[in-house]
Amino acid sequence: WYQGKSLSKELTLVPSSFAEGVHDEVKAMLRPVDARGWSCESYSERVALLELLEAAREEFGDECVPDLSGWVRLYHSHHTSVTGIGIFCQFRRLVPGVKIEIEFDSAWYTWAGEPRQFTALSDKEESLFYYS
Repeated sequence: WYQGKSLSKELTLVPSSFAEGVHDEVKAMLRPVDARGWSCESYSERVALLELLEAAREEFGDECVPDLSGWVRLYHSHHTSVTGIGIFCQFRRLVPGVKIEIEFDSAWYTWAGEPRQFTALSDKEESLFYYS
């Protein structure tokens, strides 16, 4: 919401990409976080929020961002990484009146709530100590 007007987007699949249709000023609002040597510039969480910020600025003007209110619902195919949490924190700092709701699957075992049949790990791989 902004000054009594609403912005509503249809459910959209947002794959990892470089947010091609988003202006550079908007991309600068959510800085990529360097995680383990690679940038999260193309992470789908970042792209989805950048596209939303771009749509709000196109609809309400460049100065609307800090005064937006409402909520954003995101579904992620796997748990969000620390870099994704960093993107959400940046978004909340910019748009404190917008609540973020996140739902996710494990990606290894489920996809959109349905079990993945092809994933079978041994008892050894299931152990937390296997990866240490």
